[in-house]
Amino acid sequence: MLSTVGYGDLYPISNLEMIIAVVCMMIGVAVFSVVMNQVSQILEKNQREMGDPDRRKELDYWLLCLQRFKDRQPLAKSLQLSIESDFNFFQSNN
Repeated sequence: MLSTVGYGDLYPISNLEMIIAVVCMMIGVAVFSVVMNQVSQILEKNQREMGDPDRRKELDYWLLCLQRFKDRQPLAKSLQLSIESDFNFFQSNN
C-alpha cells in the first residue's frame, strides 16, 4: 500500500502515522514519476528510430480527392499552391 486517498477506511491518527503516510505518498509519487519517465523515453526512442513519416503522399492523395470532387476538373493553381504552402508550414512547425 503506497497511500490511501479514497474512502477513509484507513487513515492516520497519531503524528507518527501521519509522517509514515506522507512518506508513503511521496514514495508513490516518485515511483510513478520514474515509471512514466521510462515510458516516455521508450516512446521517444521509437519515434526517433522510425523517423518522421513522409506525409507528402497524404497531401497528393487529398488533392486528388479534391479534383475528383470537382468532377475531375483541375484545381486552380493558386488554390493548390496555397494548400501546399499551408501543408509545408504545418509540416515544419508540427
